[in-house]
Amino acid sequence: IQKSKVKNQNHNSKFKIYQENINSIKSFLFGKNKLLIKSLKKEMKKLSQDQKYEEAGKIRDQIRALEKIFAHKEIVAQDMVFENIKAVSALESLLKIKEIKRMESYDIAHMQGKYAYGSMAVFIDGFPAKDLYRIFKIKTVLGSNDVAMLKEIITRRMTHKEWPMPEVILVDGGKPQLAATNWVISKYRNIEISLIALTKNKKHVGDHIYIAGKNEPISLNVLPPPLKNLLMHLDSEAHRFAIKHYRHLHRKMLT
Repeated sequence: IQKSKVKNQNHNSKFKIYQENINSIKSFLFGKNKLLIKSLKKEMKKLSQDQKYEEAGKIRDQIRALEKIFAHKEIVAQDMVFENIKAVSALESLLKIKEIKRMESYDIAHMQGKYAYGSMAVFIDGFPAKDLYRIFKIKTVLGSNDVAMLKEIITRRMTHKEWPMPEVILVDGGKPQLAATNWVISKYRNIEISLIALTKNKKHVGDHIYIAGKNEPISLNVLPPPLKNLLMHLDSEAHRFAIKHYRHLHRKMLT
């Protein structure tokens, strides 16, 4: 009974967090929309006062159409949150973790070793926390060595004790990247982090994951769709952020 009570408390706590995320998404989606409808209603009222009833009727129809669209967006926003609940819960089961709060993803971007950057994307409760993203300019690696670059940025990240430690780290790559990350983390004996490497096929689309401590890869296609989408989103955010800064520096060097 006690275990069931604790489980329910954890679920209620998570639900509260996700409900807050729903409210944040709704505020983002509907902030300007409310102003738009308010403006249209004001215009409709003025047209009616000027006895331009046909034009006022058209504005009324626009308002009704917009209200339907906004109501649909609210449902979509709620669906996003509940899909994330499923995804995080599935990842907790897969990794045998009681609670996942923070996830970090890492990727490398460079051109034959030049303009090299490493990126860190952060998800909190399954949602991107873009204000926590970080970029690392590669300092110690010469040439095109992604594994060494990854080892450098993970090492530098671990020195930031003021940043909360994640429960999960995902790296772009396969066994070599997973081993390099595991080697760095193992130096910090008081830190327990589950490590995942996401491999891509020839079309640069995610196809398998490797989990530290398990020999065989797991196909993304056998994972629950919400979990597959979450892992691919986490990986793509790190990739996007690394490429963004790599391109910025590259353009700057060419001008």
